[in-house]
Amino acid sequence: MPYFKPLMALALICTSTAVAAQNRPVFKHPFPCGQSWDASTYDTHGPDPDSLDFTYWRDRSEKAVTERENLTNGQYILSSAAGEVVRDDIVADDENGQVRRIRIAHANGWDTTYLHVMIEPPFLEPGRKIAMGEVIGRAGRSGTGFANDHIHYNQRNPDNEAVRVQFDGVNAATHNGDQSTWDLFLSDQAERMGSANCTGHSFIRWRDGGANYILRYSPNTRRVRITRMDADGTGGTNTWTGEDWGRSWTHYAHWSRDGTHYLLQYSAPRGRAQFFRIEANGAGLTLLEDTRTWTQRWTTIKRVNHAGNNYLFAYNSITGYHQILRIDDNNRSAAVTWVNDDIRGWTHILPFDQDGEQYVLYYKAASGRVIIRQLVDESRDGFDGTELRLDTVYDGTRRAGWTHMTLARDGGTLFMLGFRANNGQARLWEIDAPADGPIGQGRFQLDRKWDIITAMREGGQARIFLYGIDRGDGAVMDVDNDGSGLTELATFDWQGGWR
Repeated sequence: MPYFKPLMALALICTSTAVAAQNRPVFKHPFPCGQSWDASTYDTHGPDPDSLDFTYWRDRSEKAVTERENLTNGQYILSSAAGEVVRDDIVADDENGQVRRIRIAHANGWDTTYLHVMIEPPFLEPGRKIAMGEVIGRAGRSGTGFANDHIHYNQRNPDNEAVRVQFDGVNAATHNGDQSTWDLFLSDQAERMGSANCTGHSFIRWRDGGANYILRYSPNTRRVRITRMDADGTGGTNTWTGEDWGRSWTHYAHWSRDGTHYLLQYSAPRGRAQFFRIEANGAGLTLLEDTRTWTQRWTTIKRVNHAGNNYLFAYNSITGYHQILRIDDNNRSAAVTWVNDDIRGWTHILPFDQDGEQYVLYYKAASGRVIIRQLVDESRDGFDGTELRLDTVYDGTRRAGWTHMTLARDGGTLFMLGFRANNGQARLWEIDAPADGPIGQGRFQLDRKWDIITAMREGGQARIFLYGIDRGDGAVMDVDNDGSGLTELATFDWQGGWR
């Protein structure tokens, strides 16, 4: 596979040590939660033979040398670990054209490089702090010289050597030293890797008839499943499975109106949105509208309820662009009511209500910054009631690095749970007066295997649902009433790969 020349000038210093290897950060896959991509390499893989090429195919059994079977183009590229942008630039190559290259420095002198990024503004500023799992760009074909979209990726040690790639502490089977793994780009023998880079991910959850329901999606099997959770937390019963739902869906959002539940399904690469009615008792989904002209590239979509109306809160963490869209009364479309160009890089956006008012909490894992904004109906200032604005009521900092955050209400107390996927550290905060921000409560340790965290309620008790995407194991834990920690209620086993 062709490679561009300018990076040939990068010197490699062959002085790596065992100490450097021991200090390698816990790297995650550079592609989205739950997706499985093929990894490949070859004997002349540029100046860095231990680099890998990642490609997202429609289906392993359907691999054909046609562009339409390659789903890589437009998919998110995620940072493998927290760090700081060293460069985001375009390198000219005589053979293959313009190559966009992103390089991020991480702890202990390590860094990662991502090539063939789609050329589109804005570029990341050098020095910008990046969180684990933060979207840094979109995959494309810049500089490949042919219609062959992929991500070229490597991990470099403190001696500036590209070394055998490792994810979650485990070496990739595909590497420069194993000739049997070379030249498998279009082969069914290529190594398939599933991503647990799940920053901020939670399952869609709702209550119907006194029971909790969870919707989960597997991009690899193309299935969507609804599960009714047991009240004692020991497991669940599948009430519906949807087959052949494709592999491109990136976001889900849920809302209810007049006792009926609804769902939005959204594809960021395609800008496609589907609106569904959720049938009673989790019996299935009925398609109401299929819209193929939505804005692309949203990295976050959340449901917000304000003054009796349902809204969708959409945000692009690369550009900082926001929209709030009001869901119409027939639950088939949504119209923009508010737009804003805001701060880039928010990794968690959590809507909540407190004392009858609606708020949105933003957290930036790279810096620890927290702001809380209140939704205000502009009709209070003489407008017609169709516009909204967000007024900041709190702006402060908490510790950086929380890869997962969720809100859970225990009785009348609102807690926020933070979790670090790289070391399992966890913390609970209480949010009482939004203007005071989150107030720290308990610190504790969880197994770092958890990738998806969802809050539920059962009989007024706040519960936390945890799921490991690789192994499919899960646990349900009660939030301690004093906010000091979590108490395990039950464990269960699911198939892996859901998100």
